[in-house]
Amino acid sequence: MDFAADFTPPERRGHIGSTLPAMLRNAMASLALGVVLLGAAGCGDVFRPPVSSISPVGPAAQPSRYAVATADPGNGQPGIFNIIDFSGDTTLNTTDIGVSPEYMVLGFGGTEAINLNHDDSVNSFGVSPSLLANQVQTSTLFAGANANSIFPSSSFIYFTEPYNCPALTPCAAIAETQGSPPSVKQELGVAPNPVYIAGTASSSRIYAISQGATPGTSTGTVTAIQTATNSLSNTIPVGINPVFGIMTTDNDRAYILNEGSNSVSVINVNSNALDVSPNPNPIPVGGGPVWADLYMPGSLLVTANSTGNSVSVITIPLCSVEAVTSNPNCDANNPTDASTFGSVLATVPVGNDPQMVTVLQDGTRAYVANFNATNVSSYSVAGDTAAITGFSISSNVATIKASNNYVAGSVVDIAGLTAGSFLNGGPYTVLASGLSPTQFQIAFTSPNVAATVDSGTAIEGTATITAPNSYTSGESVMLGGLRNGVGSSLNGGPYTVLPAGLSATQFEVEVPVGTTASTADYGTTSVAGTYGSVSVVSLGTYTVTKTIVFDGLLNPDGSANINHGPYCHPNFINSIAGTPTGKVYVTCPDGNYLTVIETDTDVLRALINLLGYGVQMRVTAQE
Repeated sequence: MDFAADFTPPERRGHIGSTLPAMLRNAMASLALGVVLLGAAGCGDVFRPPVSSISPVGPAAQPSRYAVATADPGNGQPGIFNIIDFSGDTTLNTTDIGVSPEYMVLGFGGTEAINLNHDDSVNSFGVSPSLLANQVQTSTLFAGANANSIFPSSSFIYFTEPYNCPALTPCAAIAETQGSPPSVKQELGVAPNPVYIAGTASSSRIYAISQGATPGTSTGTVTAIQTATNSLSNTIPVGINPVFGIMTTDNDRAYILNEGSNSVSVINVNSNALDVSPNPNPIPVGGGPVWADLYMPGSLLVTANSTGNSVSVITIPLCSVEAVTSNPNCDANNPTDASTFGSVLATVPVGNDPQMVTVLQDGTRAYVANFNATNVSSYSVAGDTAAITGFSISSNVATIKASNNYVAGSVVDIAGLTAGSFLNGGPYTVLASGLSPTQFQIAFTSPNVAATVDSGTAIEGTATITAPNSYTSGESVMLGGLRNGVGSSLNGGPYTVLPAGLSATQFEVEVPVGTTASTADYGTTSVAGTYGSVSVVSLGTYTVTKTIVFDGLLNPDGSANINHGPYCHPNFINSIAGTPTGKVYVTCPDGNYLTVIETDTDVLRALINLLGYGVQMRVTAQE
């Protein structure tokens, strides 16, 4: 499989990173937003009719275990909705949707998809392997809405709308929609630049997150929406540049991620106010938190910190975690925080610019999509030597006498020979013929065949990597992004960090036998690592147990390498439980593949062509 052929980014407008974290840091940050309800009544006293649907929707699909993903082929072509079978990792259906899809969610129950396109048109359709294009319904939001996220409740669908301010009023709204296809029922005016809604489908109260008049410097707010009446009940201050929120499945707490304040604000949903127990509230975390996931059985919140290049693991137990009979002061209907609530258990370094995190729902691991991996600023390779006691030549093959553990395909340099000096240099590839613990053979093209018995050295290498790091001796690391033959031998791994030369700015790894190296590897060069990665974080030891690099490295036969993803920059990740293995799904805004990682081994299981650049993906059900 040739990854590179499918991963040349086209000239596209700014929504290449239209999944939430990237979107919130670029063009959308300058817009003011609101919440919109889809339904029949207009905003205030003005009636504004919605656009009618294309065609009727077929029967709703039954709950099944699918991964679904939207993709953008670009060049004005319709977007693609992909349905992938969980058990077989095969594409069951691809259906055209709107042009330039930007945001997709599954409705209440997971049997319907709602897709938002760049032109503010909205697609809705049943999630079924038998889905047809004429079953995709389309409606539109009001002109100039510039909607950027969707939240489905059990009764309504809500869209955050920045609008074109100040030309339109309200210039920040939440659109409340209902029906099939969704039509706008009313718009709820909120603070400027709303970007996301935190809630659950069963919650009686949800929160619209707004960044304020000047995103990045203004104090953000959340506006409480009562879902039974679609009325606003409170406005609560949070931190600077809030970008994401998540509510616990018991509907007791909501967590708002403040990218500009490096913190998480905690809201007591029952009292509809900032939580009073965490000290402090907001909770300090790593730099630039942009996404979070929960593991409710373990009372854990895990945040992805984009500028801190880390994830923070926070314990969030309420008093109701303890038996109420042994804790008589705990009100089960409005539980207070337990004594350890809000403690940051660990902040774990991962790759560069983590965009999303998904927690495996057995509580063992978190998987982090890193838009870029740790940059390698430079490296050098110092030679290890093996003594050559002699050599002989037959035709254009030299037999080198040396105690060695080389394997066929190893690449070596030869040095120190005198009578056979024409052999000095390299690189030479060790041949499969004549290979033993005391000799190896190489081919050469020089016409000089006047060599006799001689002595010298065969060289392989130890690489010194210059990069900001916090590695320790014995830790496993992966390398990638060193391309075009300059350092390409070092891509891959895992390598074991050596005790020698270890500091905050460099580390050393042994270049193993069998590594193919160009002569440019023996020296110093400056190479930037520009690939992405997925970090696997143990929630037991709070360490990265594996890094799957998205550098497009293939096996020698051209097949996919189970420890390397396609060459792209991951920014959307999700997981689904399963037996004997669950799955982790990854998409890239500059890559055509859905990467599937199996959770029992944490290796690449499949690459599924999405027929366009990845936008977003969801899973329909959990075990």
